[in-house]
Amino acid sequence: MNRRQICLFSLILSFLLPGCGLDVVKDVFADPVTEIAMPTVDSSADGMIFEFSTKQLIDSTNMGHIYIYYKIYNRQTTCNSDQTYLTGQATDENKRASSANRMIEYGFRELHVDETGGGGAGADTQPFALSNDNHVVRICLRAPGYDSQITVDDVVVGVPCRTIDKNFNFFEMPDGSNKPVSDDEDIKNFSSNPDTNPEAYCVSLFAVFSTFDEVFEPLYSPIHYLGSIKITE
Repeated sequence: MNRRQICLFSLILSFLLPGCGLDVVKDVFADPVTEIAMPTVDSSADGMIFEFSTKQLIDSTNMGHIYIYYKIYNRQTTCNSDQTYLTGQATDENKRASSANRMIEYGFRELHVDETGGGGAGADTQPFALSNDNHVVRICLRAPGYDSQITVDDVVVGVPCRTIDKNFNFFEMPDGSNKPVSDDEDIKNFSSNPDTNPEAYCVSLFAVFSTFDEVFEPLYSPIHYLGSIKITE
């Protein structure tokens, strides 16, 4: 089920399940995510896997979902500064309600998943959405010696992909065709002075819970930082 279908389904259920009213507005501002393993740009291969748990935020009849957002950087210092700014937004009592909007303004895009397991260019992907429930999630975008995959409660659900249906194994193609470039649709503000020694790309992940209020306006929880990795050849 893609996000458009999820949103339509949520809208229909909102008519059928009137118990999802004003409590949603209050409860959605809780943090749905607890990190288990948070990688950093300095992590070795063993530490490049994102792992976190989720908890049910509101009544189980509500069809809210947790989405994962990513951003690719060609300069580590920019990655670090964005992380500092956005985590500050998420923890500031006066700004946390709008932290999801800030994240999107900074160029973060929804992580996709290829459920067929291919994960290559031209794959048929869809946004990765977690149901409003208790889960344990592991995401390996790219780590030497590990399969690139997403598991939910120890079940492999597919290969993580960018919104342009490419995977995160940037150096897999001899002609460099899988590397991010500045005019890719999911790239924003690539540095004109990229990291080159060695050539590297950083990827940051955030999680956010999304649902609707009683008049069907979208609501977002404060964002939750999941970590960052550095991908090299």
